[in-house]
Amino acid sequence: MNQPLWKQTAGLWGPGAFVAATVIGGASQPGYDHRRLHISGLAAHGARSAPVMVPGFISLGVAGL
Repeated sequence: MNQPLWKQTAGLWGPGAFVAATVIGGASQPGYDHRRLHISGLAAHGARSAPVMVPGFISLGVAGL
């Protein structure tokens, strides 16, 4: 079965985009500490990091399809 390239490489770009969003989002959110706070807080309503983190969650979900 021949699958599209985006499906064949989903194991790379999905988690990669999620990790990148987490690092960028964490750096842009004042007071955020990766060791003690949940990642989902970066995507919370009103969070500075939400515009980066929400697409990160979506890309990870799409990659899992």
